Amino acid sequence: MSNAGADSGLFPQPFSGDPDRGYTQFFAALKSTGQFDLVSDPSGADLVLELQLIAPNGPSSGNKQNGASDPVPMFRLRIYDRKTHYILWTLTESIEVALKQKTHDRNFDQALQNILIDFQRVTGKLPTETH
Repeated sequence: MSNAGADSGLFPQPFSGDPDRGYTQFFAALKSTGQFDLVSDPSGADLVLELQLIAPNGPSSGNKQNGASDPVPMFRLRIYDRKTHYILWTLTESIEVALKQKTHDRNFDQALQNILIDFQRVTGKLPTETH
């Protein structure tokens, strides 16, 4: 897994921690699923993941009826085929807007969880729910 970093201006506000927070949390969550064999050397992997936290530029007061809106920070997960270096999937999850630091951090965590679920879905490893 590769840490593609985070755009400037996101830490320590609106999100607590540092620019490695997303990568560290995602790696730990991926590992804790027990569904994937994580290797330290990409040459031994089938897929290579690249996680990036981006804060895109855009309109500051767009007309939402015409499709323009203020962009929000989002996670982008690129999934490469290790052998060919071709991108197989690109997944994005926006981080919901908040007013308080605690809510910003909760929304950050939720977006990371969502991107993990998206990854599990495309790899066919989405856990089945038990009732």
